[in-house]
Amino acid sequence: MSEESTQGILAGECTVHRIRPRGRFSRLMLRMPSGFPEPIPGQFILVSCQPSLDDLLPSPERLHGSHLARFLVEPVGDRTMLPRPLSIFDYARQSKNEPALVTLLFKIVGRGTLGLSMVRPGDRLRFLGPLGNGFETDGWGRTLLVAGGIGLAGINFLARTLSKSSQPPLTILGVDDRGQSPVRLSLTEVPPVYHWALPKTTEPLRLVISRLFDNFMPSIVTSLYPGDQGAFCGTATDLVERLFEANPTYPPETTLVGCGPRPMLEALTTIARHHHVRRFLVLLEERMACGVGTCLGCAVKVREGALPFEGDAAQKGPTTFKRVCTDGPVFNGYRIVWEHEGEVENG
Repeated sequence: MSEESTQGILAGECTVHRIRPRGRFSRLMLRMPSGFPEPIPGQFILVSCQPSLDDLLPSPERLHGSHLARFLVEPVGDRTMLPRPLSIFDYARQSKNEPALVTLLFKIVGRGTLGLSMVRPGDRLRFLGPLGNGFETDGWGRTLLVAGGIGLAGINFLARTLSKSSQPPLTILGVDDRGQSPVRLSLTEVPPVYHWALPKTTEPLRLVISRLFDNFMPSIVTSLYPGDQGAFCGTATDLVERLFEANPTYPPETTLVGCGPRPMLEALTTIARHHHVRRFLVLLEERMACGVGTCLGCAVKVREGALPFEGDAAQKGPTTFKRVCTDGPVFNGYRIVWEHEGEVENG
């Protein structure tokens, strides 16, 4: 099968290299065709939900706008199955002559992800990507990453990239669905390289090596279950608040990044504004059909205008709509108009 590229987006077929289930989660590793552009953390791909049976791609002149994603749409019985946008969980390429491997982590929540979880090595899947604007990490310095649940899928690639820097990030992983977490946990002492004073808790707080199938990502895990030894008892945002209180000089020079449920991100915004966090970014997850900005189904309301402190963006200023697929999925978290802020405005 041939591949076509338009404006840096590759449309083609990839091959299932490996799939590993864990409860309601699956890690899917895909072997990409030659010419697949190297992604940056925060980007995603659109991927079909079942193996491809058709070797034909649209002609190059039709690879634009809505046509760019249309070849991914599949008939399933009397229904149409749209492709799924999935964050790039990890990326590896041993050499220019070796095929790139893209790893996706997803939770089974419906017909599409159920079908995707049933693919087997050697199956072919249609894809479009890499898509979206990812993280530009120059000048970040001290970084705190916060992942809630399956939001880990969008954070892992960033965490592994930053871990190679002189100042690796501290990652917080919130787990609220006991027995259904995508990770296996083992405990170790927090190494001094992270430079954070940990808040005092009733149980010793330890750094957790979150075993993500074959991958390892050092993080502090928060859990709502007191029996999870070594984990912080509470939500991820509770721990962020406690960390900033224990390290009061850090927030103005910290980059805070969040990915997860909207209520968690809204709570992070309040914390970041209160502590005057220098840079606050969110990676948004949204339903989308085309992935290239045509259908407008993934639009979110954001604030505009220049401000002395970005944390003031939630207070006043004109609003507009941005597309998660092309303007994001990475946004300035201070500029998102969250649900409760919209209620205040409309009230």
